[in-house]
Formats: sequence, structure tokens, C-alpha cells
Amino acid sequence: MKLQYISAIPIFIDLKNLNEPVLFCFPDKQSEEVFEKSLLAFRIKFSKEIINRPEKHVYIQEIKDIFREISISESYLDIKIGQEIRPSEIINFLIENGYKRVPESPYSDGEFSNIGDTFDIRVKNLRIRIEILFDKVEKIYTISPPNKIERKEKIYIHSLSQKSSRKIYELFSEIVSFCDSWVCPEHSKGKIKEKLKEIEKHEILSPRDFIRNKDDVFELIKRGYNVKFLVKYSYEENTLKEYFGRSVDILRSEDYNFGFIIPATKYAFIPFDVFYSKDKKKKTSLKLPPITYEDLKESTYVVHKVHGIGIFRGTSLEQGREFLKIEYRNSAFLYIPAEDIGLIHKYIGIENPILDEIGGRTFAIRLSRVKQYIEKQISDSMRLLAIKKTVIRPPYRGAEEILAKIEETFPYDETDDQKKAIDEIVFSLTNSENPIDYLVVGDSGVGKTEIAIRAISIVAYSGRQTAFVAPTTVLALQHFIRISQRLQDFPFKIAMLSRLTPKKKEKEIIQQMKSGDVDIVIGTHKLINALPHFKDLGLLVLDEEHRFGTEQKEKIARIKASCDVISLSATPIPRSLKMALTGLKDIAIIRTKPTGRGLIITSFLDQNKIKDAIDFELKRGGQVIYITPYIEGQSETLAKIHNMFNDVPISILHGGMKSNEIEKILLLFMIGQIRILIATKIVSLGIDIPNVNTMIIERADLFGLSELYQLRGRVGRGDKDAFCYLMVPEKIGKEAKNRLDIFIETVNFKEEGIGLHLSLKDIEMRGAGNLFGKEQVGHIYSIGFDAYVEILKEFIEEIKGKRSESISFEPMVKIDLPAYIPSEIIPDNMLRISFYRAFANCESIDDVEEVYRTIKYRFIGEKEIPEEIENFVKISKLKILMRKNKIYSAVFSQDLTSVELETKDGKMKIPTDGIDGLISLLLSSSSDEARIHL
Repeated sequence: MKLQYISAIPIFIDLKNLNEPVLFCFPDKQSEEVFEKSLLAFRIKFSKEIINRPEKHVYIQEIKDIFREISISESYLDIKIGQEIRPSEIINFLIENGYKRVPESPYSDGEFSNIGDTFDIRVKNLRIRIEILFDKVEKIYTISPPNKIERKEKIYIHSLSQKSSRKIYELFSEIVSFCDSWVCPEHSKGKIKEKLKEIEKHEILSPRDFIRNKDDVFELIKRGYNVKFLVKYSYEENTLKEYFGRSVDILRSEDYNFGFIIPATKYAFIPFDVFYSKDKKKKTSLKLPPITYEDLKESTYVVHKVHGIGIFRGTSLEQGREFLKIEYRNSAFLYIPAEDIGLIHKYIGIENPILDEIGGRTFAIRLSRVKQYIEKQISDSMRLLAIKKTVIRPPYRGAEEILAKIEETFPYDETDDQKKAIDEIVFSLTNSENPIDYLVVGDSGVGKTEIAIRAISIVAYSGRQTAFVAPTTVLALQHFIRISQRLQDFPFKIAMLSRLTPKKKEKEIIQQMKSGDVDIVIGTHKLINALPHFKDLGLLVLDEEHRFGTEQKEKIARIKASCDVISLSATPIPRSLKMALTGLKDIAIIRTKPTGRGLIITSFLDQNKIKDAIDFELKRGGQVIYITPYIEGQSETLAKIHNMFNDVPISILHGGMKSNEIEKILLLFMIGQIRILIATKIVSLGIDIPNVNTMIIERADLFGLSELYQLRGRVGRGDKDAFCYLMVPEKIGKEAKNRLDIFIETVNFKEEGIGLHLSLKDIEMRGAGNLFGKEQVGHIYSIGFDAYVEILKEFIEEIKGKRSESISFEPMVKIDLPAYIPSEIIPDNMLRISFYRAFANCESIDDVEEVYRTIKYRFIGEKEIPEEIENFVKISKLKILMRKNKIYSAVFSQDLTSVELETKDGKMKIPTDGIDGLISLLLSSSSDEARIHL
């Protein structure tokens, strides 16, 4: 019998004549396309009726829509011209309700971007643009194909998220489940009433009836259930047969997150992924392995693991594969299959490096030199680590009560990253007998100092001393004020030693350090010189250590080996480097700001808008920092701002002032008696005032990326949205314009870990000096940053005795099948390449499935999945299994009935049932633990 689509509306009208309890007919999907407020209101009313009415009801739903979620009242955003709304409110709504933030114009439905306070949102092939100025909606446009632009007075943005609709859906699920009784339009009224009585007898599936892991399956088999496995690929079927040693009941199906049972019939339906995944949780959102939007642009320099530095020249489609074209010296080209993209990385080093020759020796020679250098560096580091392990100190015990009180007085909720770092450091201090060496890396304002405060309190409570060293007087003063405030309820004596400290006071503090009468000393280079005077130095905290000079670093190094060390840095290190250094140094990367913090919106500002920007901040009770590149000209700027706001307290600040002047101005600014501060970049480290939420940077083109980033970090420390405005002349150099464009795009796009993203840009644009020494930089430039980190990682793993586990080769698969991502599915070349990179980054079959699901969700939908993509997914899974089994290559015969495998022991030819057969074989030959994980 052919199923026929019948609208629910006429059935609803017919059933009204039955005089049954109130009927509800939920609007169909086509009606929802309108997104009218009246429809939203009806949906909300429908949802509430389901919850609140205790009597029996009849609910009518078209079968194609029965499992669609129902949104709740909070799941749309009403925006109109003149409305006061913070940009962070829009961003939070969009992210919480299923929208994906992208760096450029949104390409697919459900994506959005924001540059400064201009939003572009893509919904149902319609682009919505919202422009906000000083927290007020200025303009609303809709842009529909082909480029039809309409001004709007108001707009409704609906939710895409399962999260926002789940509450109603779950309540509805308690009423309606898989039904054995169906009421058809042809039935008579009497028949319908009979069916209604019959429905009351049937069982409803509860959450307990859903299968989430392998243990549940074996329990069902024990209880006599007829278990049917849901598989998608033949290798999954073969793997199950291999595991149980017999045939199993198989049903072909699409993806399911859970298995389920029908208790009345004792049937169980188990997806392959549920059976073979350890502790797999239901995915409420699609999470990709890292995708880098700027990964490979045409004409960018790249590094091949074997052939060295070349230029990426785009892609070409040949013989059922998409190839990456790399140009080398003498206009020679290398074609790399997209599935082997893991062999190449973007070159990060000097500008316009010399190209290598394909198969030439120069790159191999450079690699050899780098390996020799890294081996020596690692040996030196390990020797220092070994020395530190010979130092014994008793664990710090008994500070639990103080720690609890400090935690209670912390004004923010700890982020996951922050809590993890605190827990690890506290555990090491209170349990280890060896001093710790911990590096905490994170953007400005993520709470690094709070992590140090917890450690300081433990050490001080035990009776030992702490030195907290900062590179600038301003930063040292800020730390002194904050730590004094945080620990004011505890009997710790805290002092400061810097150029602000009078000579007499300085001598007094040094004497207290010698006698042990001071617990915590915060200071600059003066404190470094005084480090040997401590009676019992237990903890050394270093803030931005890389900013100290060579002589100061040597003095610090002599102390480091004998005490606990915590280093804080806002100069970020990339994740790959962090992973490589694991084992030499304990590193915590704090990516997320505390909850409740506002956004920092960064944009260009015209000269004629200076007054508006400052006036907006002053009217909401805030303070302003106005940055000038030079001391010269500050007086003119002061006069200009004073003419605009003659009744507002204004002051200037720069490094040429006397110490007592700097201290006085900073304190007045901190307590709010100065409302506008005109300063040089002296404030880039140290200002931490929640009420300062507007910064204007004059001649931003004269600052580097890191300097701009540090300056920007001085605002946005509280719960208000903050503004960082960049002012530039009409004509600026190409390099400066490029630098500023990158800065604005990055800081406005990235939700977290902004500095981590900018650090690589700084290496590209201004060199690697911020992260590495001169000799090290030379080696990085010779082979590129990624290759350097890969070698570093391999050497460290070898020293740690894990070299045998290191998987540093790229398996080669040769098979006569079309396997690529068609440009019809993802037309944007850069985005398509990013997905190839995402597949290459996968470490498990689960990861591959995640990327695959994302492509289906974003680009394919209900359409048929192209064979080329399915084949590419299979090759990606096979390569993961080849790495685990140390198989270097797999060459399939033309008819796919056999495959030649190459391992360290040589080559062997085996029969196989195509690529599915080899995947199944490798799965079954893995250990039980590995097989269950896969």
C-alpha cells in the first residue's frame, strides 16, 4: 500500500464533531516557515496545554512532524529599531539557541557573524543584518536572493536549538510514544472511540528503556531479549559477527544515538556505535576536531614533511580524487591527495622563504640540524628537571579552611579551566615532596592571578615566604592592591618592593625578608635582586617572565631549582606546543573568562565620534582610557578632551613621570576620582578596574598585535560590555592595515583563547621572538613552526619512554574509488579544505563520524549522500586503524578482492572484501579495549 500524505487540518475539523475533550492540532512545518509572532504565541499556548490539563485529550500531528521539537517562549528574540540591547545579549542568545558563529559572512543557514557591533545572521536563505551603536539598535535589514535589501522596523529571530525546545518535547514524550494503535481518517466515529479505549492499555517507553552502553546490551541478553543490531556499513556487521563468533540479527539503518527496547515484546534494537563506544554520551551538538578557516589559502607557503617549503596553488579534481597542488623550486609541482593533507602544514616563519626542490637534500639537512639542536635543548631541560627532583620539601598541609574561605570570597564562578588549574596546583603543593614548576597561560582577564593567590595562601599558611615578581611597576602595584584585598581577612604580612618604594622602606622590607617577618613580597626587578635575602622562600610567582632581561632571567634561574614556581603569562602558546612540552613543564591553558563578564567590542572610530564614545561611557557611570603612542602630544590631547568635558576629572600618565606621581594618579583612577585617563602603553600591563569599559587608541597603526591585545585587555573586566576603538589616519601602510584587519577580525570572532590565535599571527608577521630565543627562532624559520613542534614532541616522547607509541607517519591508501568532498556540496574552497584538515586531525573513528555528521547536517540535509563522500569517510577510518596497527600503506587490487599491506616487517598480500572488509579485519584484530573504543 502506498502511503499518502494527508494534512492534519481536515482531520482536526472532522474530529471536532466527536464531542471529545479539547482537541489540539499542532501547526505543520510549512506554517512555521512564516515565523509570525501569532504562530509563536499559539505554539506556546499548545505547549502549556499539554503540561497543565490533567484530563484526557486528543492531540493531532502529521506523522512526518511527530518527532519535531516544540519551542518554548524564551526561544525567540524580538529586536526593533531604537531598542536598547547589548551586543553580548544577541551573541549569547544566538549561541545558546543553536546558531554557529563564523569569522566571515554567514554561508549556511544557522550561521552568524559579528564585526564590532554589526551582526549578520543567516536564516532560511535570508540574511538579517542588525547594526548597533552605543547599545541601541540603529538599523535592521533583510537581504534575500538575489540581493534584495529591505529596511525593517523589527525582526523576530527564532531558536534552532534542541536545548531550548527539549523541555516541552520531553513532557510531550510522556504523553505520546510509539503507538500500536493508529487512528486513520477512514475510520468511523465508533471505531475511533474503540481505538481511544485501546490506546489506554498500551505501554509507554520510559527513559529506562533506552540503551546507552555495552553493559546494558549484555544485561538484556541475560534477560532473554531478542537483540537486533542496527548497522550502516558492512564492516560493522562483520565486526559484530567476529566479536560474538556467530551470526547476529542485523538491521540496516541510519545513525542512532541510543538503542531502545520494547518491553512488551522483549525486542531490543542496538546501534553499532552504542555497542562499540565506551561511555559515549548523547550528542546535543556537533563538535568538530579543530577546523582552521585560514588553514590553506591559495599562494600561502606550506611545509611538506618530506619535500620542505613550497607554495599552495589550489586544488584540482583528477581520477576521482581532489589533489592539493604545491609549487616547488623551478616551477615543479607536487600533487597531494586531499586525504593526505596531514603531510603538509601552513608555513609559519619568515616572510617569503626560499622554496625547496622536490626530493632535494637541503630540507633534509635543515631537519637534521634542527633535530640536533632540539636534542641538546631537551637534554639541558631534563637535567634541570632532574636537579629539581632532588630537592625535598614537606607537603604543605592544613590550609583547607583558609582555601575554603578564599574560594567563598571569589566574586566570580570559577571556569572549568581555572578550577582544573587550581585543583592541580593545590594537589601538587599539598601532596608532592618535590617543588612544582607550573606555567599558567591565558588571555587578559581569565583569572590567572586568582590561581596564584590560592597557591600563595597555602604557602603563607605553612609559615614559608612568597616572592611575586612582575615586569613593570604598574603591574606590580596592581598585584599588590589585589592580593592585599583578597587576603585582608588573614594574618599575612604583605609588602611591595619597586621603584615606588622609598629607600628607607626598601631597607626595612629587605630586613623583614631576612628575619621572616614578611610573608608575601610583590615587586619588580628590585625584588629579583633581593631574592637571596629571603629567610625561607617557598614559592616564586613570575608574571610575564619573558619580559625580563637576560641578567634578571639568570638570577631567577638560580633560585628556581630550590623552590616552587608558578609562571603566569598572557603571551600565549599554541596548543600543539603545549602538548609537546608536556613532561618538561606542567602547563595549564585558561581559555575561558569567568561567567558574567561582558564582551569587548573592537572597531575603528572616526575622529568626529570621539565625543560620542566618551559621552556614552560617562553617562553609564564608567571610566575611559585614551591611549597615545608618544608622550609628546599628550598635552594637546588633554586640552582637546578637556574642551569636550570641562567638568570631568582628567589626567595624563606616562613612564617619564616620577614614581610618586605615577602611584598617585593610578590610585585616583582606581578609586574613580579620575574619570578619563590619557596614557601611553605604560597601562598595557597592570590596570584591572571593572569600571573602565571604553578605550580609545590613537594611531593604532603604530602598535603591534601583541601591544594592541594587551591594551585591549585593560577594559571588559566587569559585567558590562566594553568598547575598544582604534583610530588611524586616512592613509596607512598596507602592512599596518593588514595587521589591524587581522586584529579586529580575530578579537571579535573568537569566543575564547583570543591570544592563542594571535600568537601565531605574531610569529607570521613579526617573528617568533616573543616565544623563543634567537637561536631557536632561526631553527623554527628553517623548517616552519609546525615541523619544529612535531620534532620537539617526538624527542620528548622518546625521553619519556613513549617513542614506540608515537605515531608520526601518514599511512598511504591506494584504491580505485572516487573519494573526495564534491564542490557542489561545499563550494567554498577554503572551507572544503578545512574539512579535509578536520578529517586528518581525527584520532578515532568516533571523530571521523563527528566530522561526517557535521557535513551531513550543514550541507546535505535530506538529500542523498554522495558516494564520493562516503568513500572518503571510509578511507579516513581506514587510515586511523592503519596507524594503530602500524601499517604504512594499503594498495588494493583493481577488483578490490585483495590488498597489499606494508609494515615494518615487509609487504604481504591478503584477500579482502573491499575497503569495508579491511576495516572490519583491522577492528577485529585490535585489542578488546581498542575495539570497544572504536
